[in-house]
Parts: sequence; structure tokens; C-alpha cells
Amino acid sequence: MNKILKNSFWIAICNVLDVVCSFFLYMYISRTIGVSNLGKYSYIASIVNYFVLLSGLGISSYAIREGTLRRNDKRSFNEFISEIFSLNVIFTFLSYLLFVCVAVVFKSALNNHMILLVIYSITIMCVPFDMEWMYSIAEDFELVAIRSVLVNLVNFIFVLLFVRNENDIIKYVLIMTVLRVLITTYNYVHARKIVRFHLSFDLKELKKHLMSVSIIFFTTITINLYAKSDITLLGIMTTDYDVGLYSNAVKIYSIIDSFIASLAIASYPRIASQSGNEAYQKKVSGMIMDLSLFIVLPIATGLFFLSKEVILIVSGKNYLGAKPSLELLSIALIINILNWFWTRCIIFPHKLEMKMLIIAVVAGVSNVVLNILVIPYFGIVGAAITTIIAELITTIGYNFVGIKYLDRVDFIFLINIVLGCIGEGGAILFVKKMIESYLYVPLSIMAGATIYLAICGLAMIKKFEKLKVESRCNIDDNKN
Repeated sequence: MNKILKNSFWIAICNVLDVVCSFFLYMYISRTIGVSNLGKYSYIASIVNYFVLLSGLGISSYAIREGTLRRNDKRSFNEFISEIFSLNVIFTFLSYLLFVCVAVVFKSALNNHMILLVIYSITIMCVPFDMEWMYSIAEDFELVAIRSVLVNLVNFIFVLLFVRNENDIIKYVLIMTVLRVLITTYNYVHARKIVRFHLSFDLKELKKHLMSVSIIFFTTITINLYAKSDITLLGIMTTDYDVGLYSNAVKIYSIIDSFIASLAIASYPRIASQSGNEAYQKKVSGMIMDLSLFIVLPIATGLFFLSKEVILIVSGKNYLGAKPSLELLSIALIINILNWFWTRCIIFPHKLEMKMLIIAVVAGVSNVVLNILVIPYFGIVGAAITTIIAELITTIGYNFVGIKYLDRVDFIFLINIVLGCIGEGGAILFVKKMIESYLYVPLSIMAGATIYLAICGLAMIKKFEKLKVESRCNIDDNKN
């Protein structure tokens, strides 16, 4: 647990830096390039993302799980990394070939976005050399945090220097692409210091990984389909302006989501490495779920009640049309963090990808169909509603599949958190009503956090103390 918390700390540091830099960068970009250009960027990014997923082929999650089991055997580990890297290269080539075909076939439909699309498509070719999963296998999250500081600083400086008005949208996309190339280059060079790997086209050896990565890939692309289809369909069925508004809400949602998910991400390699130790996996997974809910519920509550203020601070009054969508996405945030938990702490470590794929297909198809039916009538609000429904379908399915691998749910602790959130919401509303100056935002956050911790902070402390006692008892039993 100490190792998981240490890794979570470094991932959280990394994500905090990303959040802070993304926050200020997004404040600048959303005002500089305008709503419509932001919509164009989000639209082309959603298209390219599908081909990035095809290049990745679900390799990351598979590599972490299997790599942690082999990392103590140097020879086996080197061969495994070589095979995974080679598989990644092959599918990246096929993915980019498919991208070119799609761009040619739909040239007329994509004509207004073609220059941006071609520039950003370079990120597809970066996929096999990125090797971000190597840091997870090695549990070297400290280095990731340091790298994140430098990358975000360079990115921020370049955007401030070169992106000055709405006509600089091409420069912005170019900077984001070059940044991805630099990160990829660094990761690749560093990976070669950790392990010796090479290109291998032995089909017999590669084939043994293909089934598992294919299942994870189809699951990942299905999940991303319903996660990204709302923006893609909005781009087809509405205007760039609507896409820009919705993208604003999604961006804020995504920043918070990536920060909170750090606990589940850090837990995955540690839980996966304990394959066969069911008692350990159950105990740690239960603690991770409790911690995740303890963190995400008050943040989602604050985001719901302060969505207007968050949009004004981050993007300005031109984006206030995104407020209803952000309020709905704050609800989706709770469900999505549970999905992070189920996939990273239960599904992948216990090799339940096939069941996960079935659930993802049901949720993905439901989301796309609902988007097609709802968006023409309700626009960006409809897109947010369909996201909640899809996430809820996924969570319910994961719960049925993975509940037996989890310790008993602590309902008393959960009730404490819910009561804390009710108190937090009441405190925020009270401060907003009583104070009219601009100070009401920080004061309402402080009041909400104080009430929340006063109600359920003690329950969290008791839970940690109980875990420490159980850990000492286990150590004493092992000695005896």
C-alpha cells in the first residue's frame, strides 16, 4: 500500500502540473483562437484519435500486466518488450495507411479541416515510440513527473509566443504536434536505457500476444468511440461553434478526471504483479475504491454547484453556453472514476477483457444510437446526457463482472461521504447567496471543503488506522 500511495503521489504531482498548465493554457487558447477554431481543433483531434487507438492496439494495458510478471527475468523481459514494440510498429503502419485512405475518400467532407488534419496526423506515427507503459512497468513515476514539468513549461512558452489570434490555429496545432514528437523521442531514448529491445518480425512469437491485445484494443476503441463520438457527431450534425462549447465542458471534465484517476493508474502495475495473491488484491482494491470515492464525490459536487464560475474563470463568458453540459458531466465524472477503478484494479489484473469487451460494445452502441437520436433535438446537452447513460451502463456491467474480486463494500463509509457532499453543497449555496463580491468563489470552496472534511474526514482516518492494524497483524502472522 505504501508503494501504491508513493506512486499515486508522483502521478498526482504529474497530473496536478498537467492540470495547472492545461488550466492556464486553456484559458489563453479558448480566448485567443475563438470558439469556432477550438471546435475545429477538437473535431480533427477526435478523428485522429481513432487512428491513434488503432496504432496502440490495446498494447499499453497488456504490456503493463504481462511486463510486471516478467520484469525480474531480464532475458524474458527483453524478448517480451521487443515483441510488443514490433507489434506496435506493424499496426501503426497499417493505421496510418488506413488514415490516408479515409482522408482521400472523404476529402470533400474534410476539406475545411484538411491542413489541420494532415499536421495532427503525425501523432499517429509517434505511437510505437512513445512507450509510456515502460514507466508503469518499472513503476518509475518520479521521472514522469519531472519530465511533465519540463514539457508543460516548454509547451506553454511556445503557445504564448506564437499563438496570438484566431488566424494562428495552424500554429497551435503544429506546436501540439511537435510537442508530441518531442515527448515520444524522449520516451523512446529513455526506454532503451531500461531494456534492450529490437524489431522482431517472427510471426509465430507475435501471434501469441495478438489475441489478448486485440480484445483489449476492441474494448478500448469501443469505449473511446462512445467517449469521443459525441464530439465527432456534433461536428457532423451541428456547427463548429456548438462543438467548441461542448469541447470546453469536456476539456474541464477531462482535466479533473485525469487527476483523480491517478490512484487507479498507480495501483494497476502493483496489483497485476501480485497475480495469484487474491487476498492482497481484494484488500488493496477495496482501499483504492474507498479512496477514489472519498476524492471524486466532493470534487464532482463542487463542480456541479460552481460550473458557471469554473467556465468563466477557465474560458470566459463566451463559453457560458457550456454550463448545462458541464453540470451533467460532473455527474458523469463520478461514474467514470468508478470505471477507471474497475478496469485498472479488477478487470485487467484478473484477465477479464472478453467480458469487458461485451459490456463496452453494449455501452458504445447505445451511446452512438442515442447521440444520433438526441443531438438533433437537444444539441450539446443531449450529448452530455448520452455520455452519462453510456458510463452508467458500463459501470453496472463491470460491477456484475468484478464484484466477487472485491472486498465487501463499506456502505457506512459511503453514507458518510454522501452526507459530507450534501453538507458541502449546502455550504457552497449559502456562501454564494450571502456574499456578492468576487471572493465568494474561493470562500465557497473553502466552506464546502471544511464541511465535507468535518463530516467524513474522521471516517477516512479510522479506515486508514484499521488498515494499519490489519497490516501489522498480517506481518506478525507471517513471522509466526
